[in-house]
Amino acid sequence: MGLDRGTYKALSVETFVALDFETTGLDFREDEILEVGIVRVEMGKVSERYSQLLRPSVPIPPVVTRLTGIREEDCLDQPSWGETLPEAAAFLDDNWVVLHNASFDLNFFRASWRRWRTDPFPVSDEKVLDTLELSRLLLPWLPNHRLETVAEYCRVSPLPHHRAVVDAEATGLVFRELLSDILGLDLRTVRLINRILNGASDGLRLFFEKVGTFFEEYGGGKAGRRRQGPRNILGGQRKRSGDDEARKPHSMDIEAFFEPGGILSDVLPDYEPRIPQKEMARWVARVFDREAFLVAEAGTGVGKSLAYLVPVVLWVTQNPSCKVVISTQTKTLQNQLFTKELSMLWELSDKSFLAVLLKGRTNYLCLRRWENVLLGLEERLLPDERRMLLPLVVWVIETQTGDIDENAGFRLEENFGLWSQLNCEPDDCMGSGCEHEPVCFLQRVRKTSRAANVVIVNHSLLFTDVVADSSVMGNYDTLVVDEAHQVEKAASQCLGRFLHPWMFRDVSRRLYQSTSKEVGVLVSVQNILVRVLKDEEGEAQRIVDRLKRLSDELWECARQFFEALAAVVSVWFSGQESFQRFRVRESEVLFGMFPAEAEGLVDVLERLDAALCRLLDFFIDSEAGSGQVKQELASILDRVKVLREILAHFMRTEYDEDVVWCEIVRRKAESEVRLYSVPLDVSPLLSDMLFGRLKRCVLTSATLTVGGRFDYILNRWGVDRVEPERVVTRVFGSPFDFREQALLLVADFLPSPKEETFTRDVAAFLERFLTVHLRGTMVLFTSHAMLREVDRRIRPTLEGRGICLLVQGVDGPRSTLLRHFQEDEQSVLLGTSSFWEGVDVPGSSLELLVMTRIPFDVPTEPLVEARTERVQQETGAGFLNYAVPEAIVRFRQGFGRLIRSGHDRGAVVLLDKRVVRAGYGPLFLESVPVQMRVCEGEEVLMDVLEGWFA
Repeated sequence: MGLDRGTYKALSVETFVALDFETTGLDFREDEILEVGIVRVEMGKVSERYSQLLRPSVPIPPVVTRLTGIREEDCLDQPSWGETLPEAAAFLDDNWVVLHNASFDLNFFRASWRRWRTDPFPVSDEKVLDTLELSRLLLPWLPNHRLETVAEYCRVSPLPHHRAVVDAEATGLVFRELLSDILGLDLRTVRLINRILNGASDGLRLFFEKVGTFFEEYGGGKAGRRRQGPRNILGGQRKRSGDDEARKPHSMDIEAFFEPGGILSDVLPDYEPRIPQKEMARWVARVFDREAFLVAEAGTGVGKSLAYLVPVVLWVTQNPSCKVVISTQTKTLQNQLFTKELSMLWELSDKSFLAVLLKGRTNYLCLRRWENVLLGLEERLLPDERRMLLPLVVWVIETQTGDIDENAGFRLEENFGLWSQLNCEPDDCMGSGCEHEPVCFLQRVRKTSRAANVVIVNHSLLFTDVVADSSVMGNYDTLVVDEAHQVEKAASQCLGRFLHPWMFRDVSRRLYQSTSKEVGVLVSVQNILVRVLKDEEGEAQRIVDRLKRLSDELWECARQFFEALAAVVSVWFSGQESFQRFRVRESEVLFGMFPAEAEGLVDVLERLDAALCRLLDFFIDSEAGSGQVKQELASILDRVKVLREILAHFMRTEYDEDVVWCEIVRRKAESEVRLYSVPLDVSPLLSDMLFGRLKRCVLTSATLTVGGRFDYILNRWGVDRVEPERVVTRVFGSPFDFREQALLLVADFLPSPKEETFTRDVAAFLERFLTVHLRGTMVLFTSHAMLREVDRRIRPTLEGRGICLLVQGVDGPRSTLLRHFQEDEQSVLLGTSSFWEGVDVPGSSLELLVMTRIPFDVPTEPLVEARTERVQQETGAGFLNYAVPEAIVRFRQGFGRLIRSGHDRGAVVLLDKRVVRAGYGPLFLESVPVQMRVCEGEEVLMDVLEGWFA
């Protein structure tokens, strides 16, 4: 959208330059600039371009060549960056400089300037604008804020290979388009942005000051693109039938959806009728009618989501007074079910039922806490923390849900500490007494969920609600559990406790901290004492002073406690992996080794509890102070009481039916320890608190059977306690032809994983194997240490051959690795546990799947050890009856990564000979739908694969 000349001039952006670099890597201290691109934009149009390929003094990695197309030979006759610096700097000409992810490019620019020049750096921070930061502020709904994503949204021409001048031009045009969004803001929002940026000394503050001045003079600009966020409620008032007698979904109803030429064929262009899907849907409808349980294994490609959603929708439309809860393990699947499949069926049913997407309360923004933070910005947050608020400003105005998961701009993982001050924490919620209650995101969705026909949750919330006696979702008697193989793990986590240093740090920071300035609720309290009560030296002030000292003392005692804990536990972890767990059987085993630190933490929590109670009593007696301050003090007091209870739990003499362990993580020179406690056996709790109250239940996953039987999983869940006549088990096989589409090879020529040379020999094999078979390959590991060692050994060879190697924990986060893996069909991805399931890479991007080992749990892991001991006591064979079944389920999950559609074709190579040498091996081979080929030599394996793909 074009702006007029007067608007460009008023904002001082009638001329600006956009800058981008391509580099040989990500580290500005070691890598170098490979190419520079600059464009000048005048009155919204590109007027001049500058592009220069450079001759770096370091090699160009293959991954950079694949990304940019720039080869070593392309740079041989090019000038060095030092030779071109004066010309590039002159092009900037003291204009606004616009970049995407400015800190990355400017770090390289500054480092190279110091290397080649002695005169002042030509780019002032006050002249820099970052389209990454702007897009996170203005377009929080985008799934990510990479340049190509933002450019596509802004309708800037698609980008070819990453090249500097192309990206620089895209950045300049994106900024031009974002100007329209900025001018579409209202004056109140611009003023808030300026308050947040107050005190900053960079271009964004200066630019928004100009925007504020423009708005004050002209009353705002032209309306920019506005967008409403996703919904989490489908429908209005829940319909109710005239009687409570349940009606059966007729088989003809099912046929109408799944038969060729049926309803799904009409609305889904790529829909292919699948017999297993229709059969599963029939069984779901049948158990609904019979008030029974269905435990259904649905193989890859069955389409189990629609197989249970269609009967669910038919059930609630024909029985409007009924409610069905659907639970998934991942939020990704939870969102997909609601926004895609269920939304489609809701439209097809003439919007005849009420459905809700519901998450845990900490996912939602609390409007009262948001308002409190804004009212006391300077008192509550440091300048860097204030800037983190920017991606929330526009989102808060436009969101319909308040669900932070829809705001990718905020980067929740990085800003979790800040989010904990803004979300709907249970101990900080005023409920119906809150002035924001009528528009509260959490209360609205919870109230609706209690009246809804269909509620989609994740496993964590499901079990939280079970513990809370259905206080969140209300009563229901029908449950569908997808990704059910994760039920025991999710229930254990939800029913357990944990203790982490940041829990104490969070309380301390919310209460009071003093670095460059004083912030925290005690600063607000102190202002009330001075301004309202004129009490600067009275009893309340003395309590405040005591609490300030206690706040510092709390963090100091917690730090000493966890440092002492880390020091003790490190003795057991000396020389081992950087990530370990140590089981604690009795508290004296651990806490007895540092009693002073443990008692000190207990003592400071007691004194903090007492002082907070006194301060609250003072405000209640005097009826002074704001309700917000009182509520926040009460919230912190509740946190302190919870910390006292959790600490007391861990310091009991015996742990009875709980498994307790310490988890230590080393990050460079620091060690961080966490304490965990979970129930040893969750099956009685699940049976009594969940399954025992249900009339109808469907539990489904692609991997539930062990040796073709459901006995193991039914026992672990406690479903074996349900009346046997009410439990139906069924396997709905995959429609894929695995014998034609998949090959399973076992490398019998490698040593056993128990032998010392296993990792070395696997690395040597992979080094040869991956350079011969250049296909999309995923290598799955069961150990981070082995993954890192194999990476170290094979990376030089693979990169020397131009093969892109993507390694978990080295080359970026999981989502980035998967994106690059799908884009490059000859890349190799090395991953551990999180890649064994939930990864969907159809097509030629994944044609080879290598499993380095059978995915047994580490036997010394505390929870594994304790549960194996329990099964050993009960059956006399803990390994065969616990470790093997758990590994089979995981093995099948890993195998399922290969074939994701009817057109996929590939091979699985297992490097663990125990599958053919050990007595339990056949159980693994029988669990996958392909014939195994044992390869006694490496050449045999190579030849078989060549023939298979030929």
